[in-house]
Amino acid sequence: MSRNHGLLTALLLTAVLALPASAQLGFPNVELGEIDSECVSVCFGNVATCDQGGTINQVAIEPPFHVRGLRLADADDDFCANQAGITNRVLRLPVTLAAGQVLVFDVDMVADQIGSFSQPLIVNGGEVTDVDVNILAPGPCAPAATDSLCMDNNRFAVRSFWRTDFGTRGNSTKVPDVASDDSGLFYFFNENNWEMLVKVLDGCGVNGHFWVFNAAATNVEYWLTVTDTQTDEVQTYFNPLGQRAVAIQDLDAFATCP
Repeated sequence: MSRNHGLLTALLLTAVLALPASAQLGFPNVELGEIDSECVSVCFGNVATCDQGGTINQVAIEPPFHVRGLRLADADDDFCANQAGITNRVLRLPVTLAAGQVLVFDVDMVADQIGSFSQPLIVNGGEVTDVDVNILAPGPCAPAATDSLCMDNNRFAVRSFWRTDFGTRGNSTKVPDVASDDSGLFYFFNENNWEMLVKVLDGCGVNGHFWVFNAAATNVEYWLTVTDTQTDEVQTYFNPLGQRAVAIQDLDAFATCP
């Protein structure tokens, strides 16, 4: 199951950008195809008060981790749990922080390969912390899960994760009681506002592949993963924030017939 941990990890940058060692930011054991997100912040000066200002020019990490949703907040707000603490919409670097401000962002983990992975989180050219994950082989898709669509006799597990331009984020929820064995719907914000149609079709008799189709009526950011739980293969699709979602017609998604 996908999880949105919402964990705040405060990391310290001194005004001269010396980067002291910090505790590792880790994800628990996750299943292939899961999409998890951790909320992180950086600031200048004292990590408790963020009493100095400065400019953040770079925040970067390598897959399977992704830095997404940079936003600005006051240091004394619970900005990961309470979106009212966000004072700016999603930003682009460079970002200048005043004293008492923090740069908030998410580290998304998109589990697209089995194994243990560790990548450094880089801020302004220096390593701030390591981010770790242990990705496990999937079991059969669980039809009872609210965040997964199960297709082709529960062989394929489909998951999605969304983010708005205010930094609000979460797991997509399947629309209950309308799915078939090869198609289903997700909503993001409201059960009456359906956002995304996904289909996984058996095209083995046509081109020797399973096909993935997706159509979403949204311009928010989203990840979409489709996992073949029999062969441990996963396909990942991404829609950038602010872009009208483009329909996916992937006729070569899985060469895993039958």
